[in-house]
Amino acid sequence: MVKKMKAFDKDLKYEDVMFLTGNEKARDTIQIISNNALETYLPQYLYYYNENIKVSFQQPDQFLDGKVVEKKVFFILNICEMAPFLYYNLFDLEQTELAKEIEKLKNYINTLIDKAIEKSELVIVAEFEFQSIGRQPLGITDINVVLGQLNQYILEKSISCGTVYVLPLNNYVNEYGRHTFYDLRKKYLLASPYSNFGYNCIAYHLLYEIYLIYKKEKKCLVVDCDNVLWKGSLGEEGIEGIQLSNQFVGRAYLDFQREIIKLYYQGMIVCLCSKNDLEDVKNVLDNHPDMLLRNKYITAYKVNYRNKADNIRELEVELNISVDDMVFIDDSSYEIALVSHELPTISTICLDAGKPYLYADILRNSNFFYKKKITETDRVRNCDYKHSMKRQKMFADATNLEGFHKALQTRIQIEKMDEFTLTRVLEISKRTNQFNLADTRYTEQYLRGLLNNEKKEVLVLRAIDILGDMGIVAAAELSYGEETLTISAMFLSCRVFGRGFEMQLLEEIEKRALSQGCYTIYGVYKKTSKNHKFKDFYNQHNIVKISKEKIEE
Repeated sequence: MVKKMKAFDKDLKYEDVMFLTGNEKARDTIQIISNNALETYLPQYLYYYNENIKVSFQQPDQFLDGKVVEKKVFFILNICEMAPFLYYNLFDLEQTELAKEIEKLKNYINTLIDKAIEKSELVIVAEFEFQSIGRQPLGITDINVVLGQLNQYILEKSISCGTVYVLPLNNYVNEYGRHTFYDLRKKYLLASPYSNFGYNCIAYHLLYEIYLIYKKEKKCLVVDCDNVLWKGSLGEEGIEGIQLSNQFVGRAYLDFQREIIKLYYQGMIVCLCSKNDLEDVKNVLDNHPDMLLRNKYITAYKVNYRNKADNIRELEVELNISVDDMVFIDDSSYEIALVSHELPTISTICLDAGKPYLYADILRNSNFFYKKKITETDRVRNCDYKHSMKRQKMFADATNLEGFHKALQTRIQIEKMDEFTLTRVLEISKRTNQFNLADTRYTEQYLRGLLNNEKKEVLVLRAIDILGDMGIVAAAELSYGEETLTISAMFLSCRVFGRGFEMQLLEEIEKRALSQGCYTIYGVYKKTSKNHKFKDFYNQHNIVKISKEKIEE
């Protein structure tokens, strides 16, 4: 939706945006469901950050009765308007009555979200905002206790449903201050509780959330060592001389390492690229008592005195990923400039060595690493890459493909996508760029629609060998006609290039085509800057290649 967003302008004046109207040729519409009067102020700020959108508003009850649901829906609800009986009689309610009222609210919220999920590809729900209530005596159930339960319910709903996201409004209120975010005068006169700054903040973060959701996620973090993972030069000061501890400035480096470890468990590949002696660096990782980022978290090392751009090019080959899937972090503006110049598609973060106290916050708030939910595949991805590098070495040493698979005792399973494999298919469509023949990026809503579709199915290929379960490494969406079968999309993970898995998937597709009386197979292809080397794949295997652009016309 948003290719490039303006930065948040916290000093933006309302008079500077009040005449903006949005583009009539808008590519997207955001349907805002609210029981507050937001129509006067919010749209102008939305148009400021993205002029190519339209905005529509509806009351929650009208939304339940209405038929029009846009592809993107945003709920921002007021507890007072939604549940006036509970809100105004809270202190008179017994615990059993209160529990019933909260359950009613949860059911109502669930109905709203489920209706949106039916027709929308993206549903964003704003947290219920905690209220300023002053100091409360112990034993009194204030409204924030209720709001906390509702927010937890929304979060659980989001976790269980891939198309539902939570906008953390309370974070923004805490960051900028309640008096900055709200305007009590507008609340009571106009049923419009936010200040101009509050509207500006909501507009920006709503669009930014959408931007992050659709933004291509990075796969690999490449990190320098000296004055990044610890303070000081390892080569000059030795392991005893670097500053790294749980006290004073050393703690800042530990907090930064904690953020890297968190990214590791989100599926990020972590590599070191440093001008040092490799044995010295490994000595710190293995033996420094305060080091958190141990060897087990590192997939690959490029620790030497060579050009860092050349080192990163080698990582690209070894990991079989593109440099634009990488983020390079260094404290040297020279190294950042050099790498950016030689590898213009890589993303970089230049840290200020004089401000290590900012390191963790910079990494924590970077938009390169946004992930809504961590899957089991994410947790084991780094081990998979390490095994993949071992397989790659064995592959290079093998005399033929058959002998390679025999040595690894490779086993293949091909089956139809189900509820358990749907999440991986969704992920592989978003992460795969080189062998993504139709340049397809699925939504969960679309894939769920295929589960019970008699004319369409998705096949998934799982590979297992003596080094471990590689999981689902290939997939294909099939559409059956009267005498034709169309491969609407086909994916192969870059980790398994050159091992013939795509041919085994193709053989299965051909078997299914014959069993269904389909004697012609079409393959949909859309050329991109990443998949062009596979542009002849279908033609080389007697499949009629058809352009995705023509189909979309």
